[in-house]
Amino acid sequence: MRACIALALAVAGCSPAPLTELLVVADTDLAVPDALTGVRFVVEGPRGDVQEASVDFAAGDARPAVLALVHRGGPLGPLTVEVIGERGTQEVLTRTARVDFVSGQVLGLKVVLRAGCVGVACGEGETCGELGCRSIDVEPDELAPWAPADAGVMDASGCACDDGVACTIDVCRDGGCVHVPDPSACGDDGLACTSATCDVQRGCVHEPDDVACDDAIACTADSCDGELGCVSEPSDAACHDGVACTVDRCDGELGCVSTPDDAACDDGVACTVDRCGASGCERTPSHASCAPGELCDAEEGCERGPSFTEVYAFFESRCTSCHGGSDPDGDLDLSTPSVAWASLVDVPARCDGSPRVAPGNARASLLWRKVARTDLCGDRMPPSGPPASGSDAALIERWIDAGALND
Repeated sequence: MRACIALALAVAGCSPAPLTELLVVADTDLAVPDALTGVRFVVEGPRGDVQEASVDFAAGDARPAVLALVHRGGPLGPLTVEVIGERGTQEVLTRTARVDFVSGQVLGLKVVLRAGCVGVACGEGETCGELGCRSIDVEPDELAPWAPADAGVMDASGCACDDGVACTIDVCRDGGCVHVPDPSACGDDGLACTSATCDVQRGCVHEPDDVACDDAIACTADSCDGELGCVSEPSDAACHDGVACTVDRCDGELGCVSTPDDAACDDGVACTVDRCGASGCERTPSHASCAPGELCDAEEGCERGPSFTEVYAFFESRCTSCHGGSDPDGDLDLSTPSVAWASLVDVPARCDGSPRVAPGNARASLLWRKVARTDLCGDRMPPSGPPASGSDAALIERWIDAGALND
């Protein structure tokens, strides 16, 4: 009865048919367990990968020890196999073999750890064998055919172990079958977000990994689809910016994009300019949208503005003492309503040339700027006494913005 250990030494693809395998059979003529308690296998593959396996005769592992090396794609060799005889933790002797797989064949390599080799030092590239030192290179004709059954591995106990699962290494141990998963036998499915595992019943399984699909875009739901690979689903609901008038959407490359929608701010008042700003809806009255003599109220719409008669009442109370008679100050004659209107509307001011009254635009009118004390061009107006009240300035502003009509 043999102790059998399996190692897979290559990657890529499923197990070829027929099976390509090398079974290293290690035995000794040393006394067990007094002189030798076990053996350790160290195998270096064609690509420099190293794997180890051990058999402990003192613990009851059967002799000879059998190491099953299964080829699963890639170069056939060379393999460097060291069989180390041990007594406890002490290395007693070592035999080395350099060998290639033979495609499509299951062959055996017999290695005997002989008492006559203990303490023998061979030259570089040599090992101690049955007849003394020899080359570590093993020719194909030195390998013995192995007796397979149904493409599985059969040992002297007569058990056949092929389970029909391509990614398992099937070996016989102590009269029973051992199926060792070998994920390296599972080929790449072409999807970057899956990882291959070997299930001893289902065979190769490619497990999706959603984390591998994270695109760093916060508003996308990222997942790994077993057929499509990474899938990113944009979610507009994840992009609300707190501004009611924006259209919020998730762009698969840019992330959240919020687009202002002025139409969402329409207040139904025809004379207001409605737009969506950074903090929400902004509504600006547009007096130009109303008829001459009207002003835009942001809530009520167009309504009648102040008359010139109302404005002239302010002039009579505060201005005609300076701007009347035969020599009015600044050539501005406000002595009568008709004369006052003709002296103000679209008439350039003497101090800076700007219009005294620009119909529809109080801010461009020197009259309002002087009354509101925002422009000191020329003399203070009125030159003495308290300045015009805020309501008086607002009256003049509204009259000008309504078109500065003479009614």
